[in-house]
Amino acid sequence: MKRGMFEKSFFAGLVSVSLGIGVTGNAAANQADSEGEIELIPHESPTDPKDPAAPSEPQEPIDPNNPATDTKGPLSLDVVPKGFYFGAQKM
Repeated sequence: MKRGMFEKSFFAGLVSVSLGIGVTGNAAANQADSEGEIELIPHESPTDPKDPAAPSEPQEPIDPNNPATDTKGPLSLDVVPKGFYFGAQKM
């Protein structure tokens, strides 16, 4: 009885190790790095808030706690983001 249990445990361990090596090897083989370049250009006029679901239509009502300044100037951030995510793009 102990021998049958040992064989089952050994077989299960062997299958687990072989599957683990296959998954790790596949992930390492499909890994790739690439570089990109993004140019930010100034927009010369103020923009109204947009609804992400319908960007061609203005968002109503405009946020009363964040009134428009109607000033032109450089983009400035009060905090430094950890990173920018532009989504996954097909090329």
